[in-house]
Amino acid sequence: MGPTYVEVLTNSRIGQILETSRDANIRSNIVIVLGDVAVSFSNIIDENSNELYKGLSDKDLVVKKNTLMVLTHLILNGMIKVKGQLGEMAKCLEDREPRIADLAKLFFKELSTKENAIHNNLPDVISHISTGAHAVDEETFQSTLKYIFTFIEKILEEDHALEKRVVKKKAAAARKRGAAPTRKSMCHVPRVFRVAFDKSLIST
Repeated sequence: MGPTYVEVLTNSRIGQILETSRDANIRSNIVIVLGDVAVSFSNIIDENSNELYKGLSDKDLVVKKNTLMVLTHLILNGMIKVKGQLGEMAKCLEDREPRIADLAKLFFKELSTKENAIHNNLPDVISHISTGAHAVDEETFQSTLKYIFTFIEKILEEDHALEKRVVKKKAAAARKRGAAPTRKSMCHVPRVFRVAFDKSLIST
């Protein structure tokens, strides 16, 4: 029995075509078809998701834009899992083409609404864009993280506001009972995230 249609689409040779085909329309169509396949066969695409991310490095604007839009749809709707490749999406934040950069910013803005999504993947993003073949220059690294940290800081601000409200309520409850607020009753709500490295790295 020969390979199925889906198996052909997700075969490693597809990745070779994405890298070697001189026809931008072919590369763009492959990305779109893989995105369509992911809707019904997410597990198969998950195993071959690296092939999909290759489109983000394409020199053709349409291929790169389509790849970014397909990945945005798949990730935000939980159709594929992020396995360390978020750094490739982050690199698009400083793309020379404003349309790519704007799409990437929209993606991270939407991703920030998913609980813990950004800070859970932050170590992988930092590692991806700072070391190895995927590394970016220092200026791009700093500006990329500066943008991403705006969402981390927002989480911390919201967490701090919640912390203050909890402390105030506990103090009021203690006074109602006629007891002085103790250190235990004033305990803080755990912070959802702690910056793992010196924020001076991303200072202006």
